Amino acid sequence: MQVAGLQYIVKANFAGKVFTAEDVEEARKFADKHFSGNPKCFNYEGWKSLYAKYGGVLPLRIKAVKEGSLVGAQNAIITIENTDPEFYWLTNWAETVLLQVWYPVTVASLSRAIKQAVGEALVRTGDPSLLPYKLHDFGFRGVSSRESAAIGGAAHLFNFLGTDNLSAIELLQQYYHAEMPGVSIPASEHSLFDKGGHLLKSVEFHKEKKEWLYQLKSATELADRADAAVALGAMKNDEEVVAALGETLRSDKAWGVRATAADTLGQMGGPSASKLLLASLDSSDKPWVRSRIVSALGNFKDDTAVAEKLYAIAKQDDSYRARAAALQALGRLKGPKTFATLEAAVAAIRPTASCVTPLFARLVRWGMIKLCQFFCSGRPQASPSTRAWRPSTALRVCRRITRTSRNRLPLILPNRTFPFGCPRSMRSADVAMPQQFPRSKLC
Repeated sequence: MQVAGLQYIVKANFAGKVFTAEDVEEARKFADKHFSGNPKCFNYEGWKSLYAKYGGVLPLRIKAVKEGSLVGAQNAIITIENTDPEFYWLTNWAETVLLQVWYPVTVASLSRAIKQAVGEALVRTGDPSLLPYKLHDFGFRGVSSRESAAIGGAAHLFNFLGTDNLSAIELLQQYYHAEMPGVSIPASEHSLFDKGGHLLKSVEFHKEKKEWLYQLKSATELADRADAAVALGAMKNDEEVVAALGETLRSDKAWGVRATAADTLGQMGGPSASKLLLASLDSSDKPWVRSRIVSALGNFKDDTAVAEKLYAIAKQDDSYRARAAALQALGRLKGPKTFATLEAAVAAIRPTASCVTPLFARLVRWGMIKLCQFFCSGRPQASPSTRAWRPSTALRVCRRITRTSRNRLPLILPNRTFPFGCPRSMRSADVAMPQQFPRSKLC
């Protein structure tokens, strides 16, 4: 391992006067509360005597291996010694802080191992003189605090010069008297320039169909295969493309690529695409893929086989994701049995709000008075779990209907009691308010 970071810990915590008489009193009060008044847990008299004799300086001698040195894992890298026998107990108090050296030691050791691997490759294939710049530190964003960034970044600079971690440079300048231990360049990848689009342009790389098909089948990166699936979606009415996407949906090893293929088939449409999607439901066991397939089927209107399959999945399926997707797809298709299917799902013994709520949002677009009546009716046979989420959904329904047809609300709301605040859109003179409570308690 490589020793690093100890000089910072010693100077920051042990050099010069490190405590005052007020600190001792504060520590006594803290220990008294923390340890329930046990006087043995804090050496109050010892600390008072220590301050009286040394004025806040600690009588300790700390020795360590020179920083940057390499030592074996079984070697001691630090020793701490008490120089005044009267305060024999002081070394235990300092030990915990000194052990924080493990973090910079770990970072420095890993940094050095990376430097060795990169250096060996540069000897064979590049310019070894550029080695100090081959691992750049952007770690300020990925740590828990500014101090963590400073300590870890400083340890990294024991081996490399490239850094954008300014707190690490400040630490080395303050505690190691370094002039400029790390360098960088004025990179502009995070900057916004050419706001008006006078210089920047977009570039599209045109590929033939056979190239996209090859990429879909043979690319090693899943992102490349997914890109190919999306690009092929622009080639409408091409049976070869549909067949290739169907094969990807069945057999690609990455579920994300299979889901993208399902989305593309849904956008392309056509009898062949719907058959492939329906067939793939029997072989897709992962719920996140099944839900995307079901959602894609919602694009096939006037397809009886698709509608019947969606009704069956909405009624019974092992995956709640697939059920939710089926309900939403039926909402887009607006089939004759959609509302009945939804009502049956709501009236189930254990309804799943995550399945039902999205479909109600779809059905509200129809301006269905029946839907709002369903929520406001109370339905005594509904289970407690159903009643728990019904009010919030009813609010969204009421807001939608009042925006489109305010004069319908008097037909729905007379003599109804809302267990929630009424929407702002209901606060108009021509809307009949529930009669059981004064307006002030509702709005």
